[in-house]
Amino acid sequence: MTQLNKTNVTLLLLGTLLLSSSFIIKRYMSLSDGTDGFIKGISFGLLILSLIVFFKQRKQQTQL
Repeated sequence: MTQLNKTNVTLLLLGTLLLSSSFIIKRYMSLSDGTDGFIKGISFGLLILSLIVFFKQRKQQTQL
């Protein structure tokens, strides 16, 4: 089983926290659609980047 490095965990946590905070903020405050979409877009980008880093690290470990 591969170990998760700090970068991967950090990206995953930031993406998850940003996505959940977007829903919480929208629940209690008025956000424009553009701002809400921007926040969700950044969070999905961080989550996808986390997956890319994980698979790149996994590929490098299998080649060793």
